[in-house]
Amino acid sequence: MHKHHIAHLDISLQNLVTDCKGRYACIDYEQSQCFCPSIQLHCIENYRATEVPPEFETLIWVDPFKVDIWALGVLILRASKVGEIYL
Repeated sequence: MHKHHIAHLDISLQNLVTDCKGRYACIDYEQSQCFCPSIQLHCIENYRATEVPPEFETLIWVDPFKVDIWALGVLILRASKVGEIYL
């Protein structure tokens, strides 16, 4: 998505689905935004989602693509903790 200048902006366990073959997909693109590729600095404000990065405590504007990467890291961490329950 980022390759096509689109930020999901709500990556979380609630927005991840799998099928019986183990393939994953993100859903819920309600907050997604497409950013103009000619603008080098992309920023968002008043961000609301399941996973909110700590920068929002001190910064008003943040990079939407970095928000997605942070949220994906949190998703992986939480998914691995859920997996520990079943081991």
